[in-house]
Amino acid sequence: MSNEIKTEYEDSWQKMMRKYLLASIAEKNPEPLANGPLSDSNPSGITKVAKNLLDKQSGTILSVADEIWLYILEIQNLMQIRNEINEKCMESEEEANNLLKTTNSVQKLIEHVSEQEEKYINLSDSINNNTIHIVQSYLQIMKKSIHLILEIADNINNDLALNLTEQNKGVESEILNSTSILDLERFTVENTLTKHSSIDPIDWCKKKLEYDNYDDFILIQTMVLIVYRYAMSQAVSSTNQTLDIKNVMKKLITYKNKATEIMNEHDLEKTFNLDDFAKQKTSGEDLKLSLNINPEFLKKIKGSLNELKIISDSRHPKEDENQEVGT
Repeated sequence: MSNEIKTEYEDSWQKMMRKYLLASIAEKNPEPLANGPLSDSNPSGITKVAKNLLDKQSGTILSVADEIWLYILEIQNLMQIRNEINEKCMESEEEANNLLKTTNSVQKLIEHVSEQEEKYINLSDSINNNTIHIVQSYLQIMKKSIHLILEIADNINNDLALNLTEQNKGVESEILNSTSILDLERFTVENTLTKHSSIDPIDWCKKKLEYDNYDDFILIQTMVLIVYRYAMSQAVSSTNQTLDIKNVMKKLITYKNKATEIMNEHDLEKTFNLDDFAKQKTSGEDLKLSLNINPEFLKKIKGSLNELKIISDSRHPKEDENQEVGT
């Protein structure tokens, strides 16, 4: 059996954001969800579909999160400089007008970024709401898939008269709850399925099925379950019953439609009960455009403020001077 599984590169920020989204909807106990299968980089089947939806949402947030907070920090910096300028130190009309004009520019920048911050908060709320829907729908679909795996395994057992029975429920649940091909490969090795059955179920499945497809992955889980039950029956029985893996595979594929019907891959918004999912991307793109503030504009404001601060720091306020003369 080949253990070489293609590992896709995943940006660490994207993974962190996905974990954050998952943790944010489970405040009382965030660790299990944030570090569960939906946070894995390379899941398979239904988990891969749900994870990809989360990645689209985290991508929308990541595309604007840095900009919005950087601008907020920039405004705080500009306001600090402005607050350190004493307008009473502006002696000429030109200096006073320059200070007024620069102050107005800072105010307009504050108003603009505040509007974008409000949009960002609304976008974040929408994404958090849909994250809840994704997780809830994912758990429901996973339950359906578990029932279907057991149903197909029993049907094939009856169709081919395999006379296989349920084995250790706890061990079988590892197959039913697997969320990646790596999980199933690990299970096959740890439970010595090939040794006891002379069959490598993963290799057989890879010839006919694609583990990244949610419906094919359900069939692969079913195949591993059947081979596990056969291997365990061989380990505890003196009879030497042969499992015709070719017939099992042929019969397994006839049940693919049932696996496909477990969810509507062509309408994921409906499948995962999403609200305004398409609108989220548009809102994110609009927000990104609105945050594309000309850096030269910011540079000019900061330069003007620094020049005025130098003037302010070099003088005493007029009122102070008058008070000194009066005394």
